[in-house]
Amino acid sequence: MGLRQKSIIGLDIGTGNIKLIKMDRKGSGEKCVISYTPQGLVSNRGIISEDLLANEITRLIREHGITGRRCSLCLSSQHVISRTVFLPFMEKNMLLENIRYDIEDFLPLDPDEYFIDYRIMKTVTINGIKHWHVLITAVLRNTILSYIRVLNRAGLKPIYIDVPHNCLEKFINSTIIGMEPVGNRGDFCIVDIGFTTINIILFSGGYYFVDNTAFLERDSTTSDYQNDGNGLGRSQDNTIRDVTATVNQNQRWLIQVEDEVTRTLRYYRNQIPGNAPINEIILLGGGSLTPNLAGYLRESTGLPVTRFSSWVEKNRSGNIKDLSGEELMIMGKAIGSTIRRDML
Repeated sequence: MGLRQKSIIGLDIGTGNIKLIKMDRKGSGEKCVISYTPQGLVSNRGIISEDLLANEITRLIREHGITGRRCSLCLSSQHVISRTVFLPFMEKNMLLENIRYDIEDFLPLDPDEYFIDYRIMKTVTINGIKHWHVLITAVLRNTILSYIRVLNRAGLKPIYIDVPHNCLEKFINSTIIGMEPVGNRGDFCIVDIGFTTINIILFSGGYYFVDNTAFLERDSTTSDYQNDGNGLGRSQDNTIRDVTATVNQNQRWLIQVEDEVTRTLRYYRNQIPGNAPINEIILLGGGSLTPNLAGYLRESTGLPVTRFSSWVEKNRSGNIKDLSGEELMIMGKAIGSTIRRDML
């Protein structure tokens, strides 16, 4: 089954790396680029220089022979505020009012400063009354508009702007042909480790439950990616370069990752009635390529821990063709941004 009807370029722009992937009409990774983000372009607070970032994206597109204008973007987790609520059935206009009311207390600024969106995840019955289980997300308007301006200046036409937990859920669902979808896989944890952040997403009953984003300490001993000065990923002739991490992680980094994961799991256990167990931890992101990280978390949490690339291979699944295991790990959110739910 194809993932989409038209080819599209997926992007994931982080403080450490810019990831681009051209997905063809059959759902294959036609072109894949992972490049360092030059200093002074992006910070954890947002885009520092729109013009310079647009120029860098234009350069990567040109040098790697990526064609087309339609694109999708996965925002960084630190820009996104999410929460879930249970609301009784109601008219759409009333639903929007209730959604705004439920999330406004969690917003640091006036609600009018945000784009607020929602997804009805499932229908549940509470005290004999049917309710919607709703996932609400909010992102600052200035943040989204800034990225849209950058993409437009780079000659791209944004079709979708998405958030990490939704992109990763779609990405995982797209790789499990012949298996139960994420919504039926029970309780599991995604640990997505990037250049400066770790994003931990918990799913309960297969549906988004909560996520935690924390900033990672980095120094001269922490991980980095091999680079030949012209970006990682695939060269112009579409051969795959080495995107594995050359990691010399110090103990402090490992302890910080462990602390964030165990703290999030502890919150989950305190919130879920009956203490339903987490079935597995799935590792994603360039930082997850750290040697021995899976074993370290397995020992500290007592849970099965698997790199996503190994998980795909183990389950003999995979709808994203022509990508290496390392590319799957790093490109997850960029790929997920290109996938529409009605195509799964």
